[in-house]
Amino acid sequence: MELIAGNHEGRSRGVAVLGATHECLVRDDWLLMHGDRPTLNGRAIIGHLHPSIHLGGDESVPVFLASDRLIVVPALTPYSRGLDVRSNDCMFALEAWDLRSKDMKVVAASPRLFDLGKLSALRSDHYGAAPSSGRRYSRKFLQPDR
Repeated sequence: MELIAGNHEGRSRGVAVLGATHECLVRDDWLLMHGDRPTLNGRAIIGHLHPSIHLGGDESVPVFLASDRLIVVPALTPYSRGLDVRSNDCMFALEAWDLRSKDMKVVAASPRLFDLGKLSALRSDHYGAAPSSGRRYSRKFLQPDR
């Protein structure tokens, strides 16, 4: 098994806990990377956003986001609630990958897969009319330890 280090562990701490890790790998023309630094070249599978749908309280359902050139996987641990895919924060993060909600399919993962349709439809159902982008959120770029 080969692991991609996230921005939370950093390279030195990640190695101490996980063993050898990689910044990125390429498999079948897909770039596997953490995703805290967008790349617009080719196709990528990332985790950084840890997408979910928040149900209220502390409850959320992990989801995958998928387009023809980006797949975002949910957190692999129950300890991360994840970023609500209907939020403006999520939309802003996807803009960094040059993607819009109409480009992304949402699939819930718990314990079977459930196709929830296009992200744009979920956002419209949640907010009513299409929400304005409103306030802009600053992105944090965390650098791995060297």
